[in-house]
Amino acid sequence: MEENINAKIEDYIQDWHWEDEDSKKYAFEICKFLFSFIDYIDQLSVTKRTKTNHKYNVFLIGMFETDYGYNDKFSIKNLENGPDFLYEFERKVSNSKYF
Repeated sequence: MEENINAKIEDYIQDWHWEDEDSKKYAFEICKFLFSFIDYIDQLSVTKRTKTNHKYNVFLIGMFETDYGYNDKFSIKNLENGPDFLYEFERKVSNSKYF
């Protein structure tokens, strides 16, 4: 079962890291944390659209945090006071006419 989860994470994070092992490990760790949040979302009594929006946002959080968060190791503290990638999110996503 853990192999299936690891394979799913590997697929999910394929665009989140560079080719080096440290970058990949960081992306893997943040994804494990975010997948636990996705499990929580799946248990909520909210609309399918709301769940889909949250899952999309979770993907973006992981992608931007690993690309623009300027952190080398995962820690919940990286996200406590607002993510480091917020500027990139606002510039690339929330200001988009398609979002």
